[in-house]
Amino acid sequence: LVRGYFTSAQLFADQVLDMARREGSPRSLAFAHQAQIETRHYRGDLAGVEELVDSLVPLRPYGSTESFVTPMGYAAYNALALGYFDNAELRMADALACAREHGDEPYISAIARDWEAICREALDSKRAGEAGAEALAIAEKHGFAFWGEVARIFVGLAKARLGSPQEGAALIRAACEGFLQSGQMIAGGLFFTYLAEAEDLAGNMDQAFTAINKAFDPSLTPYSDGTLWEMAPLHKPNAFTCRGGLYVKVGRNDLAEADFRAAIAEAQKMSARFFELLAAIPLARLLRDTNRHNEARAILAPLYGWFTEGLDTPPLKEAKTLLDELGE
Repeated sequence: LVRGYFTSAQLFADQVLDMARREGSPRSLAFAHQAQIETRHYRGDLAGVEELVDSLVPLRPYGSTESFVTPMGYAAYNALALGYFDNAELRMADALACAREHGDEPYISAIARDWEAICREALDSKRAGEAGAEALAIAEKHGFAFWGEVARIFVGLAKARLGSPQEGAALIRAACEGFLQSGQMIAGGLFFTYLAEAEDLAGNMDQAFTAINKAFDPSLTPYSDGTLWEMAPLHKPNAFTCRGGLYVKVGRNDLAEADFRAAIAEAQKMSARFFELLAAIPLARLLRDTNRHNEARAILAPLYGWFTEGLDTPPLKEAKTLLDELGE
């Protein structure tokens, strides 16, 4: 899973679940649920993750703390992607509460706060950055290299979005290099997408395109057996949306529109309504700016109308404002 072999990882996760069911102990089942939820998450099987979340909760007292906090973090992000903001908030609160119940053990605390940063990234950059900073302080104090690099990504992204883009881009760039050197590419597509955004905000357009091209490049880290990493299906919508935004800025509206539509198609495969919305907003804006108002409204209006939660979040507010501009 960590090396990006998502299809093979699912085969092993299925074996783990089968063995746990035959063995029968709640502790084994808790670990098996963690393996399944993580693997299904990266494969874009959001419905499959939802099938397992309810049965994870009763196993909480039996497994390790990590066997609850980690999959519940994934489950929170899963709910966010699906467009269920309230559920995402409840699951994240459960993960953080579990970490606190166990005395804020450093490793678990770093994981929980990194997941808080991941889940808040698209909705509240300030709070995401604060959670990332807490995770980074813990990780650096105790030598948790992986979770430290993850935290550095979200601290950098917050800085880039909140007025310090050069500093933010430098932090994300360093973290991405660290992941490349370790061969850990589980979220490479997502992290290079964030780097592209930060480079763009810093005015480094060439570097932004270099970063987003890395997000799509499977030959970036070929392994010793000659196989290549895969971009997680869950990360493709955001990568296409980011690249589309870069194309708009350099006047390639044709390529931008193609990428926005690809992002929507990838999101629809997973019923990831929130990621679909994040792509539909810039597509609708592009269509508006090229005198295709009706087409823009036809794409955005029904999607916005689906949401019953999170209407006060920045993306939903942006969609509503755009729809008002488009008129009836």
